[in-house]
Formats: sequence, C-alpha cells, structure tokens
Amino acid sequence: MIISVVIPLFNKASTIGRCVNSVLMQTRPADELVVVDDGSTDGSGDVLAHLPALRLRLIRQENAGVSCARNRGIRDSSGDVIAFLDADDEWKPDFLAVIERLSRRHPEAGAFATSYVFARDDHQFVSAPPFSELLMREGLLTRYFDAAAGGAMPLSSSSIAVRRSTFDAVGAFQAGAVWGEDTEMWTRIYLQFPIAYSPEPLTQYHVFAPNRAGARVEPRPMMPVVRTLEQALDHGHISAEEVAGAERCICNSIEFTVKANIYLGYRNLAAEQLRSLLRYPCSRRAYWFFKVLTQVPYGCLRAGIRARQIARGVSDARA
Repeated sequence: MIISVVIPLFNKASTIGRCVNSVLMQTRPADELVVVDDGSTDGSGDVLAHLPALRLRLIRQENAGVSCARNRGIRDSSGDVIAFLDADDEWKPDFLAVIERLSRRHPEAGAFATSYVFARDDHQFVSAPPFSELLMREGLLTRYFDAAAGGAMPLSSSSIAVRRSTFDAVGAFQAGAVWGEDTEMWTRIYLQFPIAYSPEPLTQYHVFAPNRAGARVEPRPMMPVVRTLEQALDHGHISAEEVAGAERCICNSIEFTVKANIYLGYRNLAAEQLRSLLRYPCSRRAYWFFKVLTQVPYGCLRAGIRARQIARGVSDARA
C-alpha cells in the first residue's frame, strides 16, 4: 500500500513546521508528502525549504479555498490511500501505522480513521471530545449518524485516510464551501462505503491555532452536509434504522450554523436559516430557543456571552 499525505496550507507559517515534522516522525513512514500552498501571504511555503524531507513536494497555487487545495493534492499525489492533515494539527507517531493496520483488517473499507484530542499550541492536552459510546471499539463504523448526533463528530479532517478509488466513486470535495466541507465529504463516503475506525487518539487538533476557519467573522451559509443528507433521505439512500440519526445530524448542523450567525451578529440570516428546523420535530424546542436569541439586542447577547466566559474561567481557576 502506498500512502500519500496531503496537507492544505494557507497562512500557517507558525504551525506548518510542527505539522510536517509529525509526518516525518511516523513509525510507518509516509511514501509521499504533498503540501498545497493555497496562496499564502505569510511565507508559509518558504518555511518548508528548511525541512530535510526528501519525499516532500510543495505545490503552490492561487488562493482557491481548502477544498480546491485538497482536491489538487489528491490529483497530484500518487498513493492509493490519501491521508489528510491540516497545517495547524499534528499526528502522534503511530497514526499511519494504525491506518495501515485498519486497511489490512478491513479491505472492504473505503476510508480509515482514528480518534483525536483537543490540544493547545504548547502541546498541553485540553480535552477529549465527548464521543458517543458507539465509538469506543475498533472496527467498521456503524450507526454513524447516531454517533455524530450523540457527541463530537467521529471524523476530523486530520484523522482520516481515504482510498483513491473511493474518491473516484464519490467525487471531490465541494469547491467554494467556506466551512463544513470535510464533514460533508465524510458523510458522502459513509453513504457508499464502510469506514474502519480506531478509538486510539492519534491526532492532536489544535483548538487555538491561528487562522482557523471557525474563527472567521464572515456570515456562515448553511453547512453543506445538510443538503447532502436531505437529498439522501429524499432518495431513500439511508437505511430505516439510521433515518432518525440522520435527521438529528441535520438539526445539529442547522443549529450550529444558526448559533454561529447569531454570535457574529447576522441575526436576519440566522432567523432565515432557523426556519429549516421546523421540518424536523426533534428540534422544535431548539427552534424556539434560537428564535428568542435572534430577537435579543446584539450588544446584550455579546455581554451575556462574555459574562458566561468570565464565570467559566473563574470556576476553572478555582478547580
């Protein structure tokens, strides 16, 4: 098996060296490392010139977004399995070894993944995401939507590897999607292929890394996974036992989008998106909660959020 690692890069000069070094330290070495510099303006690509990586290839392109960067990496790499890592995250040394083990044990799987943890940039552990109990054992993921709706997302853009043949079947990442493009892709894969999973937390997701997509202040369109799941439900592509979980995933994604736009001050957009929840009985209570929030003056809302953050910080300090 040939494993190519694809890292999309945009203005991560302070973290790309740490990220690439975690690839170079793998106990099962990557066969190829492709970094796609998506129009960085902070010299991110130049940092790689100082790294002694014989198998590292840097591709530069004009800024087109993370989906286009990942698609370029897939297209220009040669491996039959492509492992993804964001430029501000890192792997523990056994990540690729576990991916290879999963591929041997589950040749029918279209993708392979491990668990992950949240960390700070000083490598200090922050927390483990509240994963569903459905993710506690190694094997093929079952009831994926129940797991996703009942805790943290099972898969992240830095903890998964995908067969090239899987991309040939499901297509590329959605170009132009400003957030949630990775969640939509993993959902698309699960709808067509088994996914092998290990609960070993072998990826460090850096929550305070600079220039994260989640920290941007632009208005948020609906997460693309909502449309993908609604179409799958309409066409009967989701088994009866997973329909309820898929609907909860849709509701969670809508709520997450609405919450982000309320927090950022785009209350009219949030109110418009909120109406989508009325189609799903599981979120009637959430609908009215967010409906009230869209009516609260923005200054009062931000003051309340700030007070809550301060109170939480005091509580943590006392603990």
